[in-house]
Amino acid sequence: MHTEIALENDIDNLVSIYVGYMEVLSINQAFNNQMASRPLTHDLLINILQRTLYHRR
Repeated sequence: MHTEIALENDIDNLVSIYVGYMEVLSINQAFNNQMASRPLTHDLLINILQRTLYHRR
């Protein structure tokens, strides 16, 4: 099962994306400032990117 999510930017453009159930749960947790019991794949990727970009500045 997939869910459609509409993304809107500053000039009112909409883009629809389709995500799976686990992605919906993760997005919902982020909007509600909830933490998962363990880091998820995208959390690890974000951490790597933040550390890499921080060291390059």
